[in-house]
Amino acid sequence: MRAFPVCETSPAPLVYKKIDSTFRGNIGAEVTAAMRASQRKLAVIAAAIPAAGRTTLEGKCLVNGVPLLETEFAAIRKRPLSLPALPEIVALQSEIPVYEVFLQDVRRGGLSALLTAYAAEGEGIIVVDAVEERDLTLIAQAACEQPSMPLLVGAAGLANALPVELFMQDRQRLPVLVVAGSMSEATRRQVDNALCRGRAEVVDIDAARMVSDSAEQEIASVVEQACALLSQHRHTILRTSRRAEDRQLIDALCEKSAMSRQQLGERLSQRLGVVTLNIIEQARIGGLFLTGGDIATAVAGALGAEGYRIQSEVAPCIPCGNVCKQRN
Repeated sequence: MRAFPVCETSPAPLVYKKIDSTFRGNIGAEVTAAMRASQRKLAVIAAAIPAAGRTTLEGKCLVNGVPLLETEFAAIRKRPLSLPALPEIVALQSEIPVYEVFLQDVRRGGLSALLTAYAAEGEGIIVVDAVEERDLTLIAQAACEQPSMPLLVGAAGLANALPVELFMQDRQRLPVLVVAGSMSEATRRQVDNALCRGRAEVVDIDAARMVSDSAEQEIASVVEQACALLSQHRHTILRTSRRAEDRQLIDALCEKSAMSRQQLGERLSQRLGVVTLNIIEQARIGGLFLTGGDIATAVAGALGAEGYRIQSEVAPCIPCGNVCKQRN
């Protein structure tokens, strides 16, 4: 069997060889050809689909708990199946060494180290047990931890267990900038929840300094902090209110600044727009999340947006899309 190279210069990040969960076809020859074409030293085979009753235990394929050889799937194929163990079936058509990893080794958490050890010995095809969805997740995680991603071989089960990050485009892997300009209690709780879960970092904005006549220093400080976090691939939140009582200070700030509430809000929004534009010009982000209508309008203005094209809805009443700029 011959396969054309899929990676002329360097190996692709992920190559997945789809097989039938009951091992129909010339599995050994197909896996060997795929390894050669994709420049992989290792192939990891996990054919199980637990949701469909297809599992692998001690190297043997079971269909709803019944050994494959005892089911109709073994007899109805063009060449009736005669070998009980999957490693034996693979080895019939491949000169590459075939290894087995049993269920207890998968669940013990040592699969990643085993794969690394097999890779150090040279080429290898590893057939791995999987009985439940969590086993496939562990297999996928172990494969992703390898310095060089193995060829992944399986049915729909293993494919569904792969981390979503593997399928992201470059921009989708970038951190998100959140401009939380709203002083609502709901926004404050949402930001606190994101911080408690360790999913983001926060840069607190001093609203009094931001609306003052000498706001340049505060703008520069916020931009510098945010760019530093984004460069570390951390989702970053710009926050104007960290405590519930901050809302009670608005009137005092208006009096100190000699502005009405509307004037204060407009100035804060405008300067947050400047901050956002400066960050976007200096850092790479995968998306921009805006809270508060005035903030969104001000940021859009700073970006030179002429409109907003809605593409989807990430959650009820939270649209996702692209800003539209007027063509010159």
